[in-house]
Amino acid sequence: MSDSKIDREREFHNQRFGSGDEERIPIAKYYSINRYQDEHFNGLVISNCEGSDLLDYGCAMGATALEWTRHGARVTGIDISDEGIRIAREMADKEGVQIRFEAMNAEEMAPLADRSFDLVAGRGILHHLDLDKALAEISRVLRTDGFAVFIEPMGHNPFINLFRRLTPGIRTPDEHPIVYADFDIARRYFGEVKVTFYHVTTLFAVPLRNTRYFEPVLAFFHRLDRGLMRWLPFTRRLAWTIVWEFKSPVAER
Repeated sequence: MSDSKIDREREFHNQRFGSGDEERIPIAKYYSINRYQDEHFNGLVISNCEGSDLLDYGCAMGATALEWTRHGARVTGIDISDEGIRIAREMADKEGVQIRFEAMNAEEMAPLADRSFDLVAGRGILHHLDLDKALAEISRVLRTDGFAVFIEPMGHNPFINLFRRLTPGIRTPDEHPIVYADFDIARRYFGEVKVTFYHVTTLFAVPLRNTRYFEPVLAFFHRLDRGLMRWLPFTRRLAWTIVWEFKSPVAER
């Protein structure tokens, strides 16, 4: 990550965390459909927390690090935002828990030793980074029997991309949602790569989020998505997000 990009990302996220993320409030309604995606991600992490060394990759203000500590993990949290790290440290002190929080460029994690984590997890972080550099570092710090898991946005759906162009203020100029070619990059650094796609028709449930019909309609569209993406694989390109899993880190080249 170039110095100018680091500065832009740090400034954006310092402002975001310092303001309570108010600029993203108007789009919060879209996150109401994330139930099944979040259950998948959280289930993978929490079921492996007990006794593990866990890297919270892009820890923001530390909420997930605290949660995973409660489930028995020894957590290290890193983020580009020194403001986020300051808030995270204060929160950990207030809760009386031991978590190592460090302001750090996730593409260059030199302070973290090789093969030092059983689990690396993050939400919405990889698409801010140079994937070659980031995945090489994740592969380096991950133990051979460990795994990494991320939630990331996809970049093929033309309607979602139009929305992104119309709302530049809620993201950084350097973001690049994941595309199919990025899956090949991941395979350079991990022997096992798994992608689960989410949100094609489930987006139609958003208008019902505050009604009693929301949960059954969301469940219906979720089942429809699973069927569509199983039997018509081309529909996966329209997905809004993915849960991206990595195992078997490749030895340093």
